[in-house]
Formats: sequence, C-alpha cells, structure tokens
Amino acid sequence: MRFAPRFVALLLALGVNALPAASGWLHWRGPDRNGVSPAQQALPTDLALGGPNHRWSYKAHGAGTPVIADGRVYAMCYYGETTDVEEAIVCLDVKTGALIWEHRFKDFLSDTVYNRYGIGAPYVDAETGNVYCESTCGVIMAFTRDGKKIWERSMMEEFGRLTFPNGRTGSLTTDGG
Repeated sequence: MRFAPRFVALLLALGVNALPAASGWLHWRGPDRNGVSPAQQALPTDLALGGPNHRWSYKAHGAGTPVIADGRVYAMCYYGETTDVEEAIVCLDVKTGALIWEHRFKDFLSDTVYNRYGIGAPYVDAETGNVYCESTCGVIMAFTRDGKKIWERSMMEEFGRLTFPNGRTGSLTTDGG
C-alpha cells in the first residue's frame, strides 16, 4: 500500500495541536484561504516521518488537504486499488489520530486516476459545525460533526455525466444560508 507523502506531511503539520479550536483550519488553504498560517501560529519546519514533530499517522491513500475544527481532523482519502476503490471522508482525533468516524462511498462512472491527483478538501461550516465534501464522481454530501449524513446531492444526476481524469477535486464553501 502506497501513501502520498504530501498527505502524510499535511496531517503531520496540521495534526500538531497548534490551532485554537475556536478558529480552526476550516477549509482549503486555511483561515484566510491564502495558504498562510496566522502569524501567531508557530508551525514546525521539520516534517520528517518519525522526526521530532511526527505525532501520528493515519493509513489511507490520498493527496487531499485535511481541515481542522474543534479538535478533529477531517480528510478525504481512498482505500483500495483499481476496481475496488472506495473514497472516504474520515474524522480523526487531532491529538492521537484515532478514527472517530468515517463514511465510505464507491467510485462510480469515474475515470479518476487516484494515485496521480489530489481528492479535494472537506469544508467545516463555522456556525453549524457541519462538514461538507464532494466526491471525485460529483456527489456533494453534508454531515454533522459526529458523522451523521444530513443530505447528499449528485451533480451527475442534475447535470449529466462530466468526465475529468483528475476528478472534481475542489473544496466547497457556503454562501449565506
């Protein structure tokens, strides 16, 4: 089983309990969506596996960007190879890396080459704590912070089959209510 070093490095960097729970790293590229950690946050410079800043690892494939909210890390990943691929959104304890919950879903009608591309980032709504994600085959889902599915919507059913060899790997956000 091969794990993308960037995915592990991001988990290591963000897994350090450096972010206050009130603000968190709720979406792709951080609090200001610019890829820069706030000035008061001291991030480690050494992210080597097994190094002094390595707190924990989680075994899954993926090169997506994890997000952090209220002591939890949410990440998109996948398990399996070729025809048995399952995508997943996982919720991990920020301090230990222990799995709190996961939701797996099949990849269908997709030509995504998983080992070559990232698979997006979840988004956490600051007001509700709900977690949103989009699968590479275009299914958008909403979950409570405890993993209960609130709703899902298939972009393929609404707009027809769109094909991209790198999937639909964006990061969602909300606009108003």
